[in-house]
Amino acid sequence: MAFYPTASLRGKSLAIIVLKFCLCNLYSQEGYGYYSKGDHYYVKALMEKTRSMKKIRPPTYGNLITILSIDGGGVKGIIPGVILSYLESQLQELDGPDSRLADYFDVIAGTSTGGLITAMVTAPNENNRPLYAANEIVPFYFQHSTNIFPQTRGPLAGIIKLFKSLTGPQYNGKFLHKLLRGTLRCTRLHQTLTNVVIPAFDIKHLHPTIFSSYEVTSNPLKDAMLSDICIGTSAAPIFFPAYYFKNTDAQGNESEFNLIDGGVAASNPTLVAISEVTKQVLKENPDLFPIKPLDYGRYLVISIGTGTTKDEQRYNAKMASKWGLLSWSFKGGSPPLVDAFNEASADMVDFHNCVVFEALRSQDNYLRIQNTDAQGNESEFNLIDGGVAASNPTLVAISEVTKQVLKENPDLFPIKPLDYGRYLVISIGTGTTKDEQRYNAKMASKWGLLSWSFKGGSPPLVDAFNEASADMVDFHNCVVFEALRSQDNYLRIQDDTLTGTVSSIDVSTKENLENLVKVGEELLKKPISRVNLDTGRYEPVENGGTNMEGLNKYK
Repeated sequence: MAFYPTASLRGKSLAIIVLKFCLCNLYSQEGYGYYSKGDHYYVKALMEKTRSMKKIRPPTYGNLITILSIDGGGVKGIIPGVILSYLESQLQELDGPDSRLADYFDVIAGTSTGGLITAMVTAPNENNRPLYAANEIVPFYFQHSTNIFPQTRGPLAGIIKLFKSLTGPQYNGKFLHKLLRGTLRCTRLHQTLTNVVIPAFDIKHLHPTIFSSYEVTSNPLKDAMLSDICIGTSAAPIFFPAYYFKNTDAQGNESEFNLIDGGVAASNPTLVAISEVTKQVLKENPDLFPIKPLDYGRYLVISIGTGTTKDEQRYNAKMASKWGLLSWSFKGGSPPLVDAFNEASADMVDFHNCVVFEALRSQDNYLRIQNTDAQGNESEFNLIDGGVAASNPTLVAISEVTKQVLKENPDLFPIKPLDYGRYLVISIGTGTTKDEQRYNAKMASKWGLLSWSFKGGSPPLVDAFNEASADMVDFHNCVVFEALRSQDNYLRIQDDTLTGTVSSIDVSTKENLENLVKVGEELLKKPISRVNLDTGRYEPVENGGTNMEGLNKYK
């Protein structure tokens, strides 16, 4: 299934050089180091591909792994649509009008609206070519957005919109569901023309669900219809109903999915895509030989955002200090709580990627395109809970240490970047209610602002974002530490069995505080668990001992 270079495709090296320059010029980023002498080798390797139409396309032996990542953002999917149309047009100038993005990228990842774009450019048509060309993405949004997001008009429109949002989803999603089913028909994940990665979040189990082409051979139950995957990854809380569906494999085994928007887990799916490739390298997938774990010099990553409102500075701490449920859920036509979580998630991914690619001297292989116009001249702080950015701060801590190593801090000599054999990381959670399975898609499909903000004594929206953030960090850490054969240097201690009052963050009665002490004592006695990279579930480590014994090893 590998690709082999042909003489007729040599011009593609020039194509990608043009693209890198033009993409930088498009956002006035000349001089930011996106082009280097080494690019001649890497870019040539990138473009020397044949147009094989196999179901899953590995990179050429010894070649770059090329990754395209597209953020979520509703109608703002038009922004990456413009970028992708430009990119594809440049490829077509040199390689002909039939060239498509799926011919050039080994992995295309997308969240929410980015997941829809991913499906559009990778699902096959009757000729086994991509269903949509990139220049058809923007017209698609113009044609269908008004029906997907129907607007109430008139002097009372704002009040009507708010009232409707309080009691149920702002939009019923019926048109979107019908559109996706009609467009993608019965196409399944394994049929895409290149590998795809689309994250969603399971509201019942409170953990991310990653739909990956790489997984379908080992886990056929993930081989769902693209329409179901796209509806699930687009089911944004407050805006659309949660989405439930079942999938059955050839043996009759059945799996159910209770999904909400993938942006809850990864509004910027770049890190998820990189982790999926790394997992395949760890499994010694022969198609990826001789690429090694974290061999980022062989990755070429283009990550496209859908724009932010950072420069507008529409909120501040003085304003937010007076907000209650309604204001955090709806302010100036937008939900500040969702804005905060989404921007934090995307920024933390970009922050980590920048650190890691620089640590491995591969910063020229990572291009993030996002329209913020930020000047960076900040002198004041308007802060809310750090859990919005990183409910599990382990990755932030590791990145900060890595930055100091890059700065050649003498206190850290002779440690090298990502020398995880010299790291000893203990990460302690505060407990979750995952095992309680207190929510499901059928229940959540009827929720509006009030229910998403308060249900059964807890805010489901905050629960979802917090659990997703913590799990994605742990998932990535497990992948990286295993990739570097240092998994014993990373210990995550977490209790997913909390129920009732002990799961609350603000019940401060003496009885509850004493019960929390008991939870901690019992957690010490539980077996060391680690996330299964295939299932995403936590499983006891064989012969790993208890958490107490694990801590004792580090005396």
